[in-house]
Amino acid sequence: MASTIDLNKLYNYYLTKYGDKKTAAQYTAFQYLSNPTGSVAGLKEPQKYYSQDEWLSYEAPAYNQAINYTGNDSLNKWISVAFKKAKSLPELQTEIRKANSPDIWSKDTAYAGIPKFDLNSYNLDTSSLYTQVKDIFAQKESADKKYKNQQDTHPYAQFGLGDPNLRYTVYTNPNDTTKKYPPGQKPVFQTTKFNDTSKYVQYKPAVDYIAKSTQAFGDKIYKAGIRGDQYSKYVGQYKGALQDAIQKKLDANNLSPFLDQVKALRPIRKP
Repeated sequence: MASTIDLNKLYNYYLTKYGDKKTAAQYTAFQYLSNPTGSVAGLKEPQKYYSQDEWLSYEAPAYNQAINYTGNDSLNKWISVAFKKAKSLPELQTEIRKANSPDIWSKDTAYAGIPKFDLNSYNLDTSSLYTQVKDIFAQKESADKKYKNQQDTHPYAQFGLGDPNLRYTVYTNPNDTTKKYPPGQKPVFQTTKFNDTSKYVQYKPAVDYIAKSTQAFGDKIYKAGIRGDQYSKYVGQYKGALQDAIQKKLDANNLSPFLDQVKALRPIRKP
Protein backbone atom coordinates (compact mmCIF):
# COMPACT_ATOMS: atom_id res chain seq x y z
CA MET A 1 0.00 0.00 0.00
CA ALA A 2 1.44 3.36 -1.06
CA SER A 3 2.36 5.84 1.65
CA THR A 4 0.08 8.88 1.92
CA ILE A 5 0.90 12.41 2.97
CA ASP A 6 -0.23 13.85 6.28
CA LEU A 7 -1.02 17.46 5.33
CA ASN A 8 -0.56 18.67 8.90
CA LYS A 9 2.93 17.20 9.03
CA LEU A 10 3.66 18.59 5.59
CA TYR A 11 2.57 22.06 6.74
CA ASN A 12 4.85 21.82 9.77
CA TYR A 13 7.69 20.68 7.50
CA TYR A 14 7.30 23.72 5.27
CA LEU A 15 6.91 25.96 8.30
CA THR A 16 10.20 24.69 9.72
CA LYS A 17 11.94 24.92 6.37
CA TYR A 18 10.84 28.45 5.42
CA GLY A 19 9.89 29.91 8.79
CA ASP A 20 6.85 31.56 7.24
CA LYS A 21 3.23 30.53 7.85
CA LYS A 22 1.99 32.00 4.57
CA THR A 23 4.53 30.08 2.49
CA ALA A 24 3.81 26.88 4.42
CA ALA A 25 0.07 27.26 3.89
CA GLN A 26 0.54 28.07 0.19
CA TYR A 27 2.79 25.09 -0.51
CA THR A 28 0.61 22.70 1.46
CA ALA A 29 -2.52 23.90 -0.33
CA PHE A 30 -0.89 23.39 -3.71
CA GLN A 31 0.16 19.89 -2.74
CA TYR A 32 -3.41 19.13 -1.70
CA LEU A 33 -4.63 20.26 -5.10
CA SER A 34 -1.94 18.90 -7.40
CA ASN A 35 -1.60 15.50 -5.75
CA PRO A 36 -5.19 14.22 -5.27
CA THR A 37 -4.09 10.73 -4.22
CA GLY A 38 -1.91 12.16 -1.49
CA SER A 39 0.92 9.81 -2.36
CA VAL A 40 4.41 10.54 -1.09
CA ALA A 41 5.77 9.61 -4.52
CA GLY A 42 3.69 12.39 -6.06
CA LEU A 43 4.97 15.08 -3.71
CA LYS A 44 6.48 17.96 -5.66
CA GLU A 45 7.33 21.32 -4.23
CA PRO A 46 6.16 24.18 -6.46
CA GLN A 47 8.64 26.70 -7.76
CA LYS A 48 8.60 30.01 -5.93
CA TYR A 49 5.97 32.49 -7.01
CA TYR A 50 7.59 35.92 -6.80
CA SER A 51 5.48 38.81 -5.57
CA GLN A 52 5.29 42.06 -7.49
CA ASP A 53 7.52 43.71 -4.88
CA GLU A 54 10.13 40.98 -5.31
CA TRP A 55 10.18 41.45 -9.09
CA LEU A 56 10.69 45.18 -8.57
CA SER A 57 13.48 44.49 -6.09
CA TYR A 58 15.27 42.15 -8.51
CA GLU A 59 14.60 43.89 -11.81
CA ALA A 60 14.18 47.57 -10.91
CA PRO A 61 16.34 48.47 -7.88
CA ALA A 62 16.90 52.03 -9.13
CA TYR A 63 13.15 52.55 -9.45
CA ASN A 64 12.60 51.24 -5.93
CA GLN A 65 15.28 53.59 -4.64
CA ALA A 66 13.69 56.53 -6.44
CA ILE A 67 10.13 55.99 -5.19
CA ASN A 68 11.38 55.45 -1.64
CA TYR A 69 13.59 58.54 -1.61
CA THR A 70 13.71 60.11 1.87
CA GLY A 71 16.38 62.78 1.40
CA ASN A 72 16.00 66.55 1.27
CA ASP A 73 16.67 67.26 -2.40
CA SER A 74 13.58 68.85 -3.95
CA LEU A 75 14.11 67.43 -7.44
CA ASN A 76 14.53 63.87 -6.18
CA LYS A 77 11.42 64.27 -4.06
CA TRP A 78 9.57 65.50 -7.12
CA ILE A 79 10.80 62.61 -9.29
CA SER A 80 9.68 60.14 -6.63
CA VAL A 81 6.12 61.46 -6.90
CA ALA A 82 6.25 61.62 -10.70
CA PHE A 83 7.24 57.94 -10.83
CA LYS A 84 4.36 57.01 -8.54
CA LYS A 85 1.85 58.97 -10.60
CA ALA A 86 2.89 57.65 -14.00
CA LYS A 87 1.43 54.38 -15.27
CA SER A 88 3.45 54.34 -18.49
CA LEU A 89 6.43 56.02 -20.17
CA PRO A 90 4.20 58.42 -22.12
CA GLU A 91 2.53 59.45 -18.85
CA LEU A 92 5.94 59.92 -17.25
CA GLN A 93 7.08 62.09 -20.16
CA THR A 94 3.98 64.24 -19.77
CA GLU A 95 4.69 64.61 -16.07
CA ILE A 96 8.37 65.46 -16.60
CA ARG A 97 7.39 68.30 -18.92
CA LYS A 98 5.92 70.04 -15.87
CA ALA A 99 9.20 69.92 -13.94
CA ASN A 100 10.33 73.39 -15.03
CA SER A 101 6.88 74.89 -14.39
CA PRO A 102 6.52 75.03 -10.60
CA ASP A 103 3.47 77.28 -10.86
CA ILE A 104 1.71 74.38 -12.57
CA TRP A 105 2.90 71.30 -10.63
CA SER A 106 2.71 73.02 -7.23
CA LYS A 107 -1.08 73.13 -7.65
CA ASP A 108 -1.16 69.32 -7.81
CA THR A 109 -1.79 67.98 -4.29
CA ALA A 110 0.41 64.96 -5.07
CA TYR A 111 3.42 67.30 -4.89
CA ALA A 112 2.30 69.03 -1.70
CA GLY A 113 5.17 69.96 0.59
CA ILE A 114 7.88 69.79 -2.09
CA PRO A 115 9.81 73.10 -2.34
CA LYS A 116 9.98 74.67 -5.78
CA PHE A 117 13.21 74.17 -7.71
CA ASP A 118 14.91 75.35 -10.88
CA LEU A 119 16.09 72.65 -13.29
CA ASN A 120 18.78 75.00 -14.56
CA SER A 121 20.50 74.78 -11.19
CA TYR A 122 20.91 71.04 -11.89
CA ASN A 123 22.19 71.76 -15.42
CA LEU A 124 19.06 70.08 -16.75
CA ASP A 125 16.05 70.85 -18.87
CA THR A 126 12.91 68.71 -19.14
CA SER A 127 14.30 66.81 -22.13
CA SER A 128 17.57 65.83 -20.47
CA LEU A 129 15.74 65.00 -17.23
CA TYR A 130 13.43 62.62 -19.08
CA THR A 131 16.46 61.02 -20.74
CA GLN A 132 17.91 60.33 -17.28
CA VAL A 133 14.77 58.86 -15.73
CA LYS A 134 13.13 56.95 -18.58
CA ASP A 135 15.48 53.96 -18.33
CA ILE A 136 14.77 53.72 -14.60
CA PHE A 137 11.05 53.67 -15.26
CA ALA A 138 11.56 51.16 -18.08
CA GLN A 139 13.05 48.79 -15.47
CA LYS A 140 9.77 49.00 -13.59
CA GLU A 141 7.76 48.22 -16.72
CA SER A 142 10.00 45.21 -17.40
CA ALA A 143 9.48 43.95 -13.84
CA ASP A 144 5.71 44.36 -14.20
CA LYS A 145 5.72 42.36 -17.44
CA LYS A 146 7.67 39.52 -15.85
CA TYR A 147 5.31 39.48 -12.90
CA LYS A 148 2.29 39.26 -15.21
CA ASN A 149 3.96 36.64 -17.41
CA GLN A 150 4.54 34.54 -14.30
CA GLN A 151 0.78 34.44 -13.78
CA ASP A 152 0.41 32.56 -17.07
CA THR A 153 3.47 30.30 -16.90
CA HIS A 154 3.75 29.27 -13.23
CA PRO A 155 2.48 25.74 -12.34
CA TYR A 156 -0.30 27.40 -10.33
CA ALA A 157 -1.72 28.70 -13.61
CA GLN A 158 -2.75 25.20 -14.75
CA PHE A 159 -5.34 25.24 -11.98
CA GLY A 160 -6.44 28.80 -12.68
CA LEU A 161 -4.92 30.01 -9.43
CA GLY A 162 -3.90 33.62 -8.95
CA ASP A 163 -1.07 35.24 -7.05
CA PRO A 164 -0.58 33.33 -3.76
CA ASN A 165 0.98 36.45 -2.24
CA LEU A 166 -2.32 38.34 -2.28
CA ARG A 167 -3.84 38.78 1.15
CA TYR A 168 -7.24 39.72 2.47
CA THR A 169 -7.86 43.16 3.89
CA VAL A 170 -10.72 44.86 5.69
CA TYR A 171 -9.55 48.34 4.71
CA THR A 172 -11.37 50.17 1.96
CA ASN A 173 -9.63 53.51 1.40
CA PRO A 174 -6.26 55.27 1.88
CA ASN A 175 -7.46 57.12 4.97
CA ASP A 176 -7.84 53.78 6.76
CA THR A 177 -4.07 53.46 6.83
CA THR A 178 -3.87 56.19 9.47
CA LYS A 179 -5.37 54.84 12.66
CA LYS A 180 -6.42 56.94 15.65
CA TYR A 181 -7.29 54.36 18.27
CA PRO A 182 -7.72 53.07 20.87
CA PRO A 183 -9.15 56.13 22.67
CA GLY A 184 -6.62 58.01 24.74
CA GLN A 185 -3.58 56.88 22.77
CA LYS A 186 -1.57 58.87 20.27
CA PRO A 187 -2.40 58.28 16.58
CA VAL A 188 -0.56 55.28 15.17
CA PHE A 189 0.56 55.45 11.54
CA GLN A 190 0.00 52.18 9.72
CA THR A 191 2.77 51.94 7.12
CA THR A 192 1.22 48.92 5.39
CA LYS A 193 -1.04 50.15 2.62
CA PHE A 194 -3.89 47.70 3.10
CA ASN A 195 -5.82 49.45 0.34
CA ASP A 196 -3.13 48.56 -2.23
CA THR A 197 -5.01 46.37 -4.74
CA SER A 198 -1.77 44.88 -6.05
CA LYS A 199 -1.25 43.21 -2.66
CA TYR A 200 -4.64 43.01 -1.00
CA VAL A 201 -8.17 41.90 -1.82
CA GLN A 202 -11.06 43.11 0.28
CA TYR A 203 -12.57 40.37 2.42
CA LYS A 204 -16.21 41.19 1.77
CA PRO A 205 -17.79 39.33 4.73
CA ALA A 206 -15.57 41.27 7.13
CA VAL A 207 -15.99 44.59 5.29
CA ASP A 208 -19.79 44.21 5.39
CA TYR A 209 -19.72 43.25 9.07
CA ILE A 210 -17.59 46.28 9.96
CA ALA A 211 -19.90 48.59 8.02
CA LYS A 212 -23.02 47.25 9.77
CA SER A 213 -21.40 47.28 13.21
CA THR A 214 -20.09 50.81 12.73
CA GLN A 215 -23.51 51.99 11.60
CA ALA A 216 -25.13 50.36 14.63
CA PHE A 217 -22.59 51.98 16.95
CA GLY A 218 -23.13 55.35 15.30
CA ASP A 219 -26.90 55.05 15.68
CA LYS A 220 -26.48 54.14 19.35
CA ILE A 221 -24.35 57.14 20.30
CA TYR A 222 -26.47 59.45 18.14
CA LYS A 223 -29.53 58.45 20.14
CA ALA A 224 -27.48 59.12 23.25
CA GLY A 225 -27.12 62.73 22.11
CA ILE A 226 -23.57 62.72 20.76
CA ARG A 227 -23.18 64.96 17.71
CA GLY A 228 -20.68 66.79 15.52
CA ASP A 229 -16.93 66.34 15.88
CA GLN A 230 -17.33 64.18 18.96
CA TYR A 231 -19.64 61.84 17.04
CA SER A 232 -17.17 61.56 14.16
CA LYS A 233 -14.30 60.95 16.55
CA TYR A 234 -16.00 58.12 18.42
CA VAL A 235 -17.29 56.45 15.26
CA GLY A 236 -13.84 56.67 13.67
CA GLN A 237 -12.18 55.18 16.73
CA TYR A 238 -14.72 52.37 16.90
CA LYS A 239 -14.33 51.50 13.22
CA GLY A 240 -10.54 51.68 13.38
CA ALA A 241 -10.31 49.40 16.40
CA LEU A 242 -12.70 46.89 14.82
CA GLN A 243 -10.76 46.91 11.54
CA ASP A 244 -7.48 46.38 13.35
CA ALA A 245 -8.81 43.46 15.42
CA ILE A 246 -10.35 41.69 12.42
CA GLN A 247 -7.30 42.28 10.21
CA LYS A 248 -5.11 40.67 12.86
CA LYS A 249 -7.41 37.63 12.92
CA LEU A 250 -7.28 37.33 9.12
CA ASP A 251 -3.49 37.44 9.19
CA ALA A 252 -3.20 35.04 12.12
CA ASN A 253 -5.44 32.47 10.41
CA ASN A 254 -3.49 32.74 7.12
CA LEU A 255 -6.68 33.35 5.16
CA SER A 256 -6.02 34.35 1.57
CA PRO A 257 -7.74 34.44 -1.83
CA PHE A 258 -5.32 31.72 -2.99
CA LEU A 259 -6.35 29.26 -0.27
CA ASP A 260 -10.02 29.97 -0.91
CA GLN A 261 -9.47 29.25 -4.61
CA VAL A 262 -7.87 25.92 -3.69
CA LYS A 263 -10.80 25.01 -1.48
CA ALA A 264 -13.25 25.88 -4.24
CA LEU A 265 -11.43 23.68 -6.73
CA ARG A 266 -11.18 20.74 -4.36
CA PRO A 267 -13.47 21.05 -1.34
CA ILE A 268 -12.10 19.49 1.82
CA ARG A 269 -14.25 16.57 2.87
CA LYS A 270 -14.89 16.07 6.54
CA PRO A 271 -14.32 12.53 7.83
